[in-house]
Parts: sequence; structure tokens; C-alpha cells
Amino acid sequence: LDSHLFGKLAQRCITSPQPVPNASEQAFRSLSHQLVLIVGAAVTITAEEAKRAADSGKKATPIPDCWAILLDPEMWPLVCDTSAATASGTGAAASSTASS
Repeated sequence: LDSHLFGKLAQRCITSPQPVPNASEQAFRSLSHQLVLIVGAAVTITAEEAKRAADSGKKATPIPDCWAILLDPEMWPLVCDTSAATASGTGAAASSTASS
């Protein structure tokens, strides 16, 4: 069940003017796993920052609205520019806007 849900989550979260690339189920599961970790971190950081702000009487520091996710060029060949990724030694990144 988790595997099925993870595969669908990334497909539903991708917002792009281009069609969703024909990536493997493993690629979507991997991306979904990263999304869950990022959203979990954002929720935790927001809650801890709100508590800190309430305790100190200061305004809470906002967390970023936009996060970058490193994509594996082998799993996302139609999205990642592998020539640029190889030349720079890094993979490509996709951005996602998280809302609370």
C-alpha cells in the first residue's frame, strides 16, 4: 500500500506546464519519499519555530515556500540534462512549492 501511495504522490504534486515525464514507478516512489521527508521537516520546523516565537515573544522566522529536490539523472533522463550534470558533478533539481 505504501509503495502504491508513494508512487502516486509525486505524480499528483508535480506542477509543470510540461507533461509529466514517462519515468519509472521507482523514480516516482523515490521522489515521493523525498517529498514526504521535506513536508515532514517543514511541518516540524514550523511547529518548533512557532513555539520558540511564542516563548520569546518574537515573530516566528518563516521557512521557505519553495524547496529544491535533487533528481537522479538515471531515473529522470527526460528531465535531467545529463551533460550539464556530468560536467558540474551535480544532478538536476526540480522545485516544488509546499503549502501548509
